[in-house]
Amino acid sequence: MTIAYLLIALFIFVVIFILFHLRSLTDDEIKELGVKRRNKEIEEYYTHDAVQYIGNRDSKKAMPPYGGFFPVDWGFNVAPPIIASLLKSKKHEWVVVAFEKERNVQYLWMNKGTDKTSVGIGVTIDRVLEMCQQSGYKSVLVLHNHINSRPTSYNTAIPSSVDLETANEWAAQLNNSGISLVEYICERGIPHRFFLKVAESFLPLTNYLSDINQENNKSWSGNVSLHLERIF
Repeated sequence: MTIAYLLIALFIFVVIFILFHLRSLTDDEIKELGVKRRNKEIEEYYTHDAVQYIGNRDSKKAMPPYGGFFPVDWGFNVAPPIIASLLKSKKHEWVVVAFEKERNVQYLWMNKGTDKTSVGIGVTIDRVLEMCQQSGYKSVLVLHNHINSRPTSYNTAIPSSVDLETANEWAAQLNNSGISLVEYICERGIPHRFFLKVAESFLPLTNYLSDINQENNKSWSGNVSLHLERIF
């Protein structure tokens, strides 16, 4: 009997929902759905493989402690895990800056910290902007490790206040030039994203609003579908 009551209640809920959502979306609801669609595509764009790579020993030895650029050709899906594998087991903190366009990482900068407690980015933001503008890079990835003497007891994948402050400073300058910023902390060979701020020009919201406006108010079933997507 309980199941029957639940089914009846569910049926009534569905009917009421449909009746109250036969109407077209308002401007605010269109914007809400547009933001939701854009955020979903942004998240899909910046998703990488959930795998852990074994760092190449020769590549690790070739990492320049005082800073250097390297050309690479990695898909975005594998780039963060590969970089994290290079930083695994390092006795100093390192930072890697990667340059991306069309989900392909094509260039790296890397440098070691001056001591075992911290690392600063050895390439200037002006140089990063210059490279992005010259080669059409759309995103900058910043990955660094935290030294962990007891990895089985402590998790150091939490950003420090300095990490967050630096990320926000870089994002402000990069976003103003149409470049997105993604930051990670690499813990035991795994990249943990802690910061993502995309430029307004990346997957522009206006494109999503235009699409939704074309879909809106075409039919009652279409209106219900848009409301379902917006709410759920």
